[in-house]
Amino acid sequence: MSHPSSSPESAMGTTPEDVEKTAPQTVHLDDLLTPGDEALVASERSGVSRPPAPTAVNPPASVVSAVATPADAPATKTSWRARLARRSGTEVKVVKESPPVLSSQRQVIETARWSRPMNVAVLNLKGGSAKTPTALALAGVLAFVRGGGVAVVEACEATGTLALRAEGSTDRGLSELLAAADQVPNAVALSMYMQRQTSHADVLADADRRSRVFTGDDVTSFRRVIDHFYSMSVTDTSINPASGAWQAAVKGADVAVLPVTYSSDAIAGAASVLDILRAGASEFSDPELGLIARTVVVLNDSGVRVSPETSQRVTAALASLGVPVLPVPFEPALQDGEIHLHAFNDASQAAWTAVTAAVVELCSSADPSSADVGTTRVTTA
Repeated sequence: MSHPSSSPESAMGTTPEDVEKTAPQTVHLDDLLTPGDEALVASERSGVSRPPAPTAVNPPASVVSAVATPADAPATKTSWRARLARRSGTEVKVVKESPPVLSSQRQVIETARWSRPMNVAVLNLKGGSAKTPTALALAGVLAFVRGGGVAVVEACEATGTLALRAEGSTDRGLSELLAAADQVPNAVALSMYMQRQTSHADVLADADRRSRVFTGDDVTSFRRVIDHFYSMSVTDTSINPASGAWQAAVKGADVAVLPVTYSSDAIAGAASVLDILRAGASEFSDPELGLIARTVVVLNDSGVRVSPETSQRVTAALASLGVPVLPVPFEPALQDGEIHLHAFNDASQAAWTAVTAAVVELCSSADPSSADVGTTRVTTA
């Protein structure tokens, strides 16, 4: 805690001690934090401005409720700043608050509860469609808001780029975990194979080339371990739908997220995934209960300038997919190297929070029991 320094008033007969007794104290918020406040404060400090309203094509009610407009979203009754002020009994200068819609979306993410572990598969059959950045961004927001309990796994037949794009490194990874899958007694032992992120997400992948091709049985094996220790996971996938690993990842998914860019190839890759789901068994193709009903497209702005004509073609192509489309703005922190959630700009934080809230709502629709275990939903009028 800091105090006002001596002012010209001390030369006029007022001592520094008198000033200290009468003037409001300037409180450094870090001095007031308890361990449980840290994630909340960090999320609110971003001071994000009103997020751009995500557009959706024929969105289901669950997604509409997650991306409600500020007029529809209930305002929060208290803020972390107000709570800190009451706790300390001091005057705290309040800066701009997050808009109600953003607070409501965070509440959806934080309070969701399910009767079983949830898995989100990130799918596209075209390379360069931002699958890995999308997986890390989505898992990062989930873990940051929920306080951990989220894993990002690489369900690819060969080594992908997940370990390289994640923060840090580890001497052991996915291949080593598979060799010892029956010898992981607790979360501490499992952590030896994970790359811990500053968002509190954990990444399970391989940095080095694998000695063999992963199969569907391999994915099922490490999925069993992850589901035992994590309430939620995000799966990064390959571009080969004929591989057993890809098929196992899709079969184990509760929600499908299809990242695309302003590229006809990326959109075609997403369309191919939808074709596979619609041609599959009812667990995938049922328009109300299948995975296709819990699928969203995330439109990533890669920063490449496109002509109005290209933009119109992309809009028409996305509309033809028949699933909700949620846009996110250009984010430099996603373009190259390790991805750090704290480096996201305000607009990106707001947009990815909206996407994450929509995904969480879809997870709840995959688990009817969630209505009985305290899941919070944001509803529209």
